[in-house]
Amino acid sequence: MRKVFTILLVLFPFLNQFGLPVRVPFLTAHFSIGYLVLLPFAVLFCLLKIPTEGLFRTKVYGFRGYVLFLLTAAFSAVMARQSAYYSGREKLIDLGIMILFWLIVLYASRDVFNVRFGMTCYAALAVIFSAYFIVQFVVFRLRGIYLPTIFRESYVFGGVYTDAFRATGTPTSLFTTTEGFALFCLPAVAFLLLWDRIGFNGREFICAVVVSAGLVLTKSVQVLVALAVVWGLYVLFIFVYFIVHPYDATYRFTHQKPSRIVLQLVFPILLIGAGAGVLATGGRFSALLSGFKDMLRDPALVSGFEAAGKAGNHGAVVRLFGCGVGNAKAFLSASGVDLPAKMNGIGYVYLSVGLVGLILFIGSLFAILSTRRGKFGFAMAALSLYAAAFGNIVFLDISVFWILLALVSNDNGEMSFRKFLRLR
Repeated sequence: MRKVFTILLVLFPFLNQFGLPVRVPFLTAHFSIGYLVLLPFAVLFCLLKIPTEGLFRTKVYGFRGYVLFLLTAAFSAVMARQSAYYSGREKLIDLGIMILFWLIVLYASRDVFNVRFGMTCYAALAVIFSAYFIVQFVVFRLRGIYLPTIFRESYVFGGVYTDAFRATGTPTSLFTTTEGFALFCLPAVAFLLLWDRIGFNGREFICAVVVSAGLVLTKSVQVLVALAVVWGLYVLFIFVYFIVHPYDATYRFTHQKPSRIVLQLVFPILLIGAGAGVLATGGRFSALLSGFKDMLRDPALVSGFEAAGKAGNHGAVVRLFGCGVGNAKAFLSASGVDLPAKMNGIGYVYLSVGLVGLILFIGSLFAILSTRRGKFGFAMAALSLYAAAFGNIVFLDISVFWILLALVSNDNGEMSFRKFLRLR
């Protein structure tokens, strides 16, 4: 049962894309297949845990802090419903369902999620999706053929995620958007390279290369930057180990099989050389550098704070608890402020759930950083902060999935960076 629950949990971002194939009142509009498949298992484990553990017993502040953040989001939405500028009863229902669902899943997952098995399944799924993405890309470029991207467009849950694949020519793997594919697979690279140093094994290294190749083909500057940081850390550990333990590192390296030396030394050098050659032609490096500069200068980074500052004439309650999730457009219109074209996650959190929600959100991530030092949970919390700073996914299910990975991956058997490097 634990393994079934674990598999469904790592499959959730994929299953959550699709709605019910038949029309059922209320369920069709508000529940995806992912919700309906995972919820019974989560409720079952909650009912089994409550008699022995209690409802509010928690071990990690990061868990409690994030739960309080979700509750603050629900409170702000309910408070906004009483205001004249409130817009959208359906948005409130969807938000309430999402928060209640994840509160149940987060509670059920603690000490039930099979970490080693689950992360292995997660990495395998990321490799499958990435391989399919690469095949899509190659087939389309060579023959102009579109391979299937979704089951049926009429089954897509929440049509806002449907990507214009045929208009852009950019594949989406088995996801409905390229962004959805990237957000699911990006943490898998960090897992394959950094979790317990399994990236130094040949199989995991190859899997990381496959997933990374798929992510590179998305051509997203934000994804490329995060990917470069993860690979940079992987290479950094190798160099630091040679510096700290030169004799041991040399012995280990020279006594490896020739195939592993070629795989992990020669292949990366060739890959870097090929990448440099591609970037050096056709002005691609200049375009990538320009895209990186635009990302750092993106007005979305501060637009949420600027908009909230201009509209900050509704009293202390709005400043503390925000205008309500999904209500930003109506709130700014009532205040005579134009809604920014783009807004990053942190700014949107401040605008939606106020200063209290922002402190809880950032505080919970920093709590995970402090309690997962040198482990995979640290990488996940760092990626979540990065995604919140340069994207706007905080109130989407995929964002909570990232936080869940950071919270449940507290495996005491995982080797920390400090232990791996044998630093005293």
